Amino acid sequence: MFLSRNNRDRCRFADDAAFIGLNDFDVNPEELARSYVLDDARIFATGEPLFNRVELWFDQLGIPDWFVVNKMPIWSRDGEIIGVMGFSQSYESRAQLLEPLRSISKAVNFLRDNYHRPITITQLAAAAGLSPRQLERSFKATFSLSPQQFLIRTRLLAACRRLTETRQGIGELANASGFGDQSAFTRHFRRHIGMTPSQYRAR
Repeated sequence: MFLSRNNRDRCRFADDAAFIGLNDFDVNPEELARSYVLDDARIFATGEPLFNRVELWFDQLGIPDWFVVNKMPIWSRDGEIIGVMGFSQSYESRAQLLEPLRSISKAVNFLRDNYHRPITITQLAAAAGLSPRQLERSFKATFSLSPQQFLIRTRLLAACRRLTETRQGIGELANASGFGDQSAFTRHFRRHIGMTPSQYRAR
């Protein structure tokens, strides 16, 4: 078994051996662990790799960020699947490295600077120097997400940081993170983070 240093540091383990015998639920929130396990089970069952899946991962401080994840089966000489391997990139790094989609980096930066404001696809496309249709295609090709889905994830990241670093009320925090409606914010948060904002803050 091999593990990147970033993942080892994220879980605060001294070495790779500390992971042996653990499962996804031992080192991740329950809802996130469940999605990881389902992905791995699908690969074992079908032999089909999983490319460009955007997943939420937590850093050493418990702050989440979005990563583009690729997972592939490991085959034995006898044609049996004996494991799963994969690698991940932060979505910002991926946007900066991909050619000829460098304009996506401009769109990502625009979203990160303006997520707390109303943003239209037309505005975002203009910031990236693309037509709205080109923008949609580029986001799908790079992240397997629409620009609107990407914006929601960016807002959720900002909300997670505010929940960790401030004592703002949930309604005020939702508004500051770009969600005009507290109930919509809570719904998106539960769906993507796996718990309510209040539960996340308590954790």
